[in-house]
Amino acid sequence: MERQFLFVLITVLYPIFLIADHYIREKRKRLDSSRNKIKEYQKTILVFWFLTILVVLNEYLQPIPSINFQFELSLMNTVFMSLVVLLGYIQYRSSRITETNITAFASKSKTVVNYLPKSRQELSWFIMVAISAGFCEEVLFRMFVYEFALEYIGVIGSILFANVIFAITHIDTGIKNLVGAFILGLVFSLVYYFAQNIWIVVALHISIDLNAGILGYRVHQFNTAIK
Repeated sequence: MERQFLFVLITVLYPIFLIADHYIREKRKRLDSSRNKIKEYQKTILVFWFLTILVVLNEYLQPIPSINFQFELSLMNTVFMSLVVLLGYIQYRSSRITETNITAFASKSKTVVNYLPKSRQELSWFIMVAISAGFCEEVLFRMFVYEFALEYIGVIGSILFANVIFAITHIDTGIKNLVGAFILGLVFSLVYYFAQNIWIVVALHISIDLNAGILGYRVHQFNTAIK
């Protein structure tokens, strides 16, 4: 399979599919039931891994693969990974819900509340979504799309282009959240650019997504308990 086809698939057809799917569901006004949400989680996981497996298999069939999964142990990478672990711990500790911070947490998550888990079953599936997104999206956007576009539009152009597409694919979290997704994608890209290690960015991405899911779950459980 040609890299050009995969590039078009990920940067054009995939976003169009997500946008169309989003507006079809908005038009139908589907109920926010646990069953529907879990189906969305499952569909998201399936699409993530389908595209990622296509890219990885294709790359390793190429004479010179453009993506590299090797973990190079260096001082900078050790510092980055230590910061990721510290950030994850701080996020987890700071996501404890109390009567004093429930309003602030609910406000932060209101734009994506319909996508966040509310039950233990939803949380279990969301964890799998977070792990899949952390790995698959970094391979697709920070590695493949960035490396492919690098030859044509340079470092800055590639980073901006990859993260515009990355943001668009997050339309399901709400239009207002696209800017936040773009900025977060830029952070991931800069970490990858300086560390040259995809595993650090994967760990950072998973940590942030997991925290969002746990936070949404805790907010819902706290609100349910006080009613």
